Amino acid sequence: YAFRVRVTGPVEQRVERVMNREGISRDAAQMLVNKADHEMPRSIRYMYGKDWDDPAEYDAIVDTGVAKIDQIVDNLTKELIQRDGIRTKDMRKALVLRTKAYEIRAHLLTNPKLHMPILDLHPEGQELVLRGVANNTLIAERVEDIARSVAGNVPLRVNIHSRR
Repeated sequence: YAFRVRVTGPVEQRVERVMNREGISRDAAQMLVNKADHEMPRSIRYMYGKDWDDPAEYDAIVDTGVAKIDQIVDNLTKELIQRDGIRTKDMRKALVLRTKAYEIRAHLLTNPKLHMPILDLHPEGQELVLRGVANNTLIAERVEDIARSVAGNVPLRVNIHSRR
C-alpha cells in the first residue's frame, strides 16, 4: 500500500533549507524553489495524470511551517502502523498492479524515441490495460515490447492503434 504524503512549507523556510543544504546564495535558492514550484505540478500531471494540488490525491498533507519535523514523523509513523494492520491480500495485489503501471508508464514516457500522443495505462481487475495511439506501427510495436518487458509476469492487455 502506498502512503501518499504531501509536504508543504513556507517559501522562506524552504529557501533557507535549500541555502543550507546546497551551500548557495539566497537568490540562487529562491530561484530553485520557484522553479520547483513551477515545474512540479506539470511533471506530476504529465507522468501520472494527477493534479498536484488536489488534496484527494494524498493520504496526508503536512506543513513544516506549522508542525516540527519530529512531530510530523511521529504522526506519520503512527498512521502507517495503524494502516499496516488493515492490509489484505487483495490490497497487496492491487498495489502490485498500480506499482507496475507506474513503472511501465515511467519507462514509456521518459523514452525520447517513443512519442505517443495518447497513452493510458491502468489496472482493470487482475490485469493492466495499456491503450493508446501511436504515430506509426513501429512505435506501437516498440511500446508494446517495452511494456511487456517491464510488466514481467503481471498480466498486460495491450490495445494500441497506429495512425499509419
